[in-house]
Amino acid sequence: MAVFITGTSVAATVKLPDGTLTIPGGSASGASFTYAGTLTEGDTLALAQTGNACLQPKGGYCTNGAGVITVAATLSPKPVGAAITFAGPAGIIPAGTWTYGSVLMSISGVGTVQLWSTIAGNGLGSAKPPASLNLRNTTLAGLGFGNFSVTNPTITFIVADANFGDNSGQFVLTQTGITDVSDLWWDPTESGWGMQLVNTGAFAFATVYVYGQDGKPFWLSGPLPRARIGPLTYSGNVVVTTGPYFGGPFNPDNVTRTVAGTMTFVLTTADTGLLTYTVDGVTVNKEVQRQPLTLDDYSGEYVATDTRVTTGCLDAANNGTFTFPATVEFTHSGQAMSAEWTLGNAGVCTHTGTYSQLGRMGTFVADYTCTSGEVGTATWTEMTSSLGIFKARLQTHSTNLGCTTTGRVLGVIPG
Repeated sequence: MAVFITGTSVAATVKLPDGTLTIPGGSASGASFTYAGTLTEGDTLALAQTGNACLQPKGGYCTNGAGVITVAATLSPKPVGAAITFAGPAGIIPAGTWTYGSVLMSISGVGTVQLWSTIAGNGLGSAKPPASLNLRNTTLAGLGFGNFSVTNPTITFIVADANFGDNSGQFVLTQTGITDVSDLWWDPTESGWGMQLVNTGAFAFATVYVYGQDGKPFWLSGPLPRARIGPLTYSGNVVVTTGPYFGGPFNPDNVTRTVAGTMTFVLTTADTGLLTYTVDGVTVNKEVQRQPLTLDDYSGEYVATDTRVTTGCLDAANNGTFTFPATVEFTHSGQAMSAEWTLGNAGVCTHTGTYSQLGRMGTFVADYTCTSGEVGTATWTEMTSSLGIFKARLQTHSTNLGCTTTGRVLGVIPG
């Protein structure tokens, strides 16, 4: 049975200093900070990983945070999409079996885990593994730490390797933001019932349409306040209403509202969540996802603002946080999409790839080429379009410049 989150039991979120942390690939000490307070296995972490650590750079290879090779070696057969494991301890790496080039997280007095698993979802076996990875609202227990409780521990992130002296590159961890949960949600294996969430900054209004014991429609509704710490969670009371027949005159005095129980919704990825509600002593737990209805059409020319963090560039002068204007023209038909960026003095970059969508949110996975000669891959996530306005998260990786970026884009069609 799920436990409802209350003001006294909500887990804390591990916050990075200033929201970001850089892990040098060549540092045997990694990057550390002190967590102020008591930390337990129920506390959570939500991060985005950008940049590449490069092992044995003289003919060596670069990896993403799961240790999957993103830039292949030139002196030995280590192809893109491959991974190599080794057993610690090696130098200061704790005992265990790790993937070379992956991100390890250590909690003093507790232990060490590999932050991202080396699996197909993180690029293992892919000819184009993602250079950047996301970790969304995961408990420390879910990462592999056992039951524990420590006060003011040191948290360390380090690149897994046996020899740091010949490494280069870096990983950058960035605290992730809140995702809009407004949408229709359902369980695709149980078509016939569902939920609508309307998100504001402080709460989500939920309407759940199910059926009673008599098989007739039964609705629950209510505002669910957002927890201020922990996973993206909305929890509160829900009510059942009765009122006058819809075909006759409406008398508001005949409307009754009865608190029927409680409800909690926890976002697990941008497109999936866990719904738990208890009504009249009956508890229901469901895994839900955004309900696909139709694909949005982004076609048009937008005036846009792009804000992003850039790391890992071969020319360090290109690293940093930047905000710049651009013109973005989308050509969109079904799952085929392209985006032509005009970036002021930087020339034109064209993204070409495949679009998919669940509910309101789309994903655009593309290769890009620029008139400046830059080439790379891009992933647009949490894309939404409404009345000539679009917004999205954007991650890119330049295969010839080494730069990895993560940020947000907002565009409008003038007029």
